[in-house]
Amino acid sequence: MVYDKSKHTRTGNSPLADDIDDQYKDLESDIDIGRKCRNAKKKGDVANPTTLSFFPHLWGKLLNYAKANFRLYLAISVPFPTKEDALSSVCSESITEAIVHWQDQKRQVEKGYYPKYKREMAIVVYNDAATFQSQIKQVALAIIPLKYGLALLQGNTIASVKMKASGLLKKTNFLCGDRDAEGRTSNFANNAH
Repeated sequence: MVYDKSKHTRTGNSPLADDIDDQYKDLESDIDIGRKCRNAKKKGDVANPTTLSFFPHLWGKLLNYAKANFRLYLAISVPFPTKEDALSSVCSESITEAIVHWQDQKRQVEKGYYPKYKREMAIVVYNDAATFQSQIKQVALAIIPLKYGLALLQGNTIASVKMKASGLLKKTNFLCGDRDAEGRTSNFANNAH
């Protein structure tokens, strides 16, 4: 933001107006210094290739696309894969799919990053999963008590919730679905799953 004095007319030399100008300049200088300090790398810092900020803008967009593909995999297939399995297969495949999609769209990325940083890119994609998995857990924590009738709603008391929870834990009933017409339950078929 640049303050143009010529656009503002003054009626005489007011010490108050000069003081305001000085304060504005000081504030503007402080803001610029803050930006420089926040964005400046410390002496001796080396960029970390396992972070998204290491990669140029176009690679960042491509990796965000790969992260979205990996999140889809987590939501549909295996929500909590082991790190090594994910890095060696799914994350690498997500990046490859993103590159193919990018090429089909006639988009380009900066040269010299793939395959040189292939493993690091997979780590960037995998690390994003922790955020996504945390979001899944938060949703589950909100829904499961409602589905099992364990929320303190609709006239439930603490004692009744404890009794329902004990009943679900007894013989792992929380894994069983509702009874069918023949009185049988399906394992792992509860509505809360």
